[in-house]
Amino acid sequence: MNDPQRWLFAYSAWLWGIPAIAALGAALWVFWRRLARRRLSRFVAPRHLTAAVPTVNWRRRAAQFGLAVTVLMLLATALARPLRGPLPDKAEAKGVDFVVALDISKSMLTEDVVPNRLAAVKAELGRWLEERRGDRMGLVLFAGDAIVQAPITHDFVALNHVLRQASPKSMSIGGTNIPRAVEAATDLLRAAEPRSRVLVIISDGENLEGDAINAVREARNKESLTVFTIGVGTISGGRVPVEDYAAKKPPADGKPIAKNYVQNEYGLIVTSRLDNRMLKLIADAGGGRYFEFRPELKTFDTFYSQSLASQAQQDQTLDVREYAEWFQLPLGVAIALIMLVPLLSLFRKRPAALAAGVEVVMPETLSKPNVRAAFLRAGSSACLAFVISNSAIAAPGSPVPPTEQADALFDQSKPDDAVVVMRDAVARQPNDPWLSYNYAMTLYRAGRYDEAIAAYQTLRQSTDIGQLQRRSALQMGNAQVRLSEQLVKQNGLSGAILSLERALVYYDDATANTGADKTLKHNRELAAARLENYLMQAGKQYLDNAGRPNVRDIDQERHLRNALQAYERVVELNRDNTEAVRNAEEIRERLAANLARQAKEIADQAQAIEADPKRKPEQALGRYQDAVNKLTDAAGFTRDDKPIEQQKQDVRNKMSDLLTKLAAADAEQANRRKPGEDQQLRELSNANGKLDQALDLNAANQKAQDLKAKVAGQLEEALVERGQKQLEAAAKSNNASNALSQLNAAAESFSKAMAINPDNKAAQAGLQEAASKLPDAFANAGDAEAQNAKNVLDGKSPSGAPKPSAQQQGGGSALQDLQLAVGLLEKATQNFGAAVNLAPDKADFRQRADAVQAMLESARGDLDRQMREKMANGQPAGSQPGEPGAEAKAEQADQGGDTQEQLQSMSALSETSKAKPNEGDNFWNRRRRDW
Repeated sequence: MNDPQRWLFAYSAWLWGIPAIAALGAALWVFWRRLARRRLSRFVAPRHLTAAVPTVNWRRRAAQFGLAVTVLMLLATALARPLRGPLPDKAEAKGVDFVVALDISKSMLTEDVVPNRLAAVKAELGRWLEERRGDRMGLVLFAGDAIVQAPITHDFVALNHVLRQASPKSMSIGGTNIPRAVEAATDLLRAAEPRSRVLVIISDGENLEGDAINAVREARNKESLTVFTIGVGTISGGRVPVEDYAAKKPPADGKPIAKNYVQNEYGLIVTSRLDNRMLKLIADAGGGRYFEFRPELKTFDTFYSQSLASQAQQDQTLDVREYAEWFQLPLGVAIALIMLVPLLSLFRKRPAALAAGVEVVMPETLSKPNVRAAFLRAGSSACLAFVISNSAIAAPGSPVPPTEQADALFDQSKPDDAVVVMRDAVARQPNDPWLSYNYAMTLYRAGRYDEAIAAYQTLRQSTDIGQLQRRSALQMGNAQVRLSEQLVKQNGLSGAILSLERALVYYDDATANTGADKTLKHNRELAAARLENYLMQAGKQYLDNAGRPNVRDIDQERHLRNALQAYERVVELNRDNTEAVRNAEEIRERLAANLARQAKEIADQAQAIEADPKRKPEQALGRYQDAVNKLTDAAGFTRDDKPIEQQKQDVRNKMSDLLTKLAAADAEQANRRKPGEDQQLRELSNANGKLDQALDLNAANQKAQDLKAKVAGQLEEALVERGQKQLEAAAKSNNASNALSQLNAAAESFSKAMAINPDNKAAQAGLQEAASKLPDAFANAGDAEAQNAKNVLDGKSPSGAPKPSAQQQGGGSALQDLQLAVGLLEKATQNFGAAVNLAPDKADFRQRADAVQAMLESARGDLDRQMREKMANGQPAGSQPGEPGAEAKAEQADQGGDTQEQLQSMSALSETSKAKPNEGDNFWNRRRRDW
């Protein structure tokens, strides 16, 4: 059986020092020996070296040197921090339940990872899924919204098949909405009752919508959800294709595929970069850690072994609390050897015997070993080694501050290198808000204003420091102004306008927080002046486009509306700009004339449709209404609206005539039906509604008036006929609920007839008869519902028949019976309540109602008690108390249901005061981030 324990090193880079120390030590020893012998040979012949230096013990010195080298290698081993584990209580968990939320926005098609980010992730994730055993996984796809693509399952074959189908086309809304992904994953996990609550977000981290950090933090606190993130892409990034070119087959001629790329709201080609800082913040808020996707390194294997398997990793560095520390062993041996090195000096070589008669005199300092000094040196060395090793383990090194490095690189005209330095620093310390602010400032200094704006925005979402909030708002405004300068140089006037509009918003935000200082006020005035200038230029361009020859009226309208919005915005910024005021007034008159021309053309098209026997006349109504809408807009743009109002009334008259013609056809068809049948009522009601609409459009339409009187009479007679039939059906019915339903329908039919003609005697008599029978019908229906409930409580079906044995099996049937009985009794109390209201003088109704109410309270008490017992046993509670069962709901739907179909609404054809297209939305704000 394999040992689950394993060895690893927290700082494995120190292990490279061991062979380096050994090689360097050997080289130094050889060099030192040769150097010593070479120096002595200048004074003494080699054969007399031993006699000349009698106390030099070369073996002792070799041992001391070897011990020193060994001590250094042991210290390097201790600095590498050997670990053994995981500990028994931290052993890897088997069978993990988790949800993968995969980003399928267009930015995932970026080809900085081959063949693109999404394809690489799907391939590697699919390979990894084939190796899973005992785990269960669910799949959520997200972009601007999120959908559950697969529930939590252990069928990884099916899951892999679903994964392969994922693409940006799977989501209709673009963007990157991580909060929606967290919500969908939380719902999925809650429904599955998992063994663990883990969410793995795979994304490039760009273009986040909503507050992802707070959403993850809330899910962590409320749902105990652990969130890990895997970043896909590179820091340098790449352009975002408009479609998945990697999935396309290359052309037969061998030429490369022509690619188009997404543009942002400023009109610039989008460059998508991995935002690892945001993903690290999300992982930190979710109690997980961040991993970077590298297909060649089998990222998902590493992720699983370091995160899912243990379920205990809390940050992006090795959690040594899960492992037993073993650095003490090499450190202890090193300290012991350090103490031994000075002690070797106590053992000196005895002087060699010389020739007879030659006296050897030992130097006084060497005649006696200094034992105390040797021990003091040993103790000092041990203490120094311990301090150095602990300091090295605790803090491997303190690099030069990244801000200083970035400043030096700017001095060397290397702004991109400065950005890389600050970006790496932020990646190492994503929770340092001031460092993030300096990173955004570095992007600003490097002229990468769109990236700086995104960095400031991310910082504002992740910090609550007021000073940073204000500074970020101010710098975002400055960056937008600088960005507008770049866009104008690239002929991106619309993008520059958008940028300056946003600059004003950011300046106002900074002012609202702390008030406007001199610098802020000056910057805002500068931005407003530039915006006014660019809007005047844009207005002129749109006017020139509208005045070009052979421009269609619909295109001219679009250009004129854009020009008008530009000039109206200028007037908002500066009411003293007389040129903008004059141009706006002229454009309004041109727009009115343009819309009137379009309305005439549309009305002519409607007449052609009406006259074409091959086409349905109803199609002309929509075109007439379009013409009316155009004329309504035109009237709002001109001072003299009388000609336009007359033109609009002419179109309305044509609509009225057409509706009268259609109503006559419906009435003629209704005359062929049997009196009182559903189809006749439907056709007469449609004819009546069309005539009402025709008279709203043209009150002087005599044909509509005459036909209206005729159709109303026919509808009145049909309703009375139908009401009589419903009264007869109620009298013949043996089912109390059905009889009540028929009486309600009869009362409604008679009421509709009286709405047409209040003096209709037959309708009055029918309504009175239905009303007189309704109290008893409600009471009888209440009795029937109460009896059904009693049957259920007695263990029978609602009808009183013995319950089938299949229904008596399985847990929870008693609870379901109680729920059904409560629903039936609630319906019974409602019916008795109606009966008492209709006939308050009948004491019998109130007594029966009180009896049913007592039964309901008793059943509710039993239901509450059983539900509490079930919840106390850890079982799901099921339906809420008092929720009607399926049979009760079906009977409730039958009772009182109006079988007459709703009349078709013709309100879409009536004249309404419609808002102008794009009102409240400037043309520079119409684009939406969808990548």
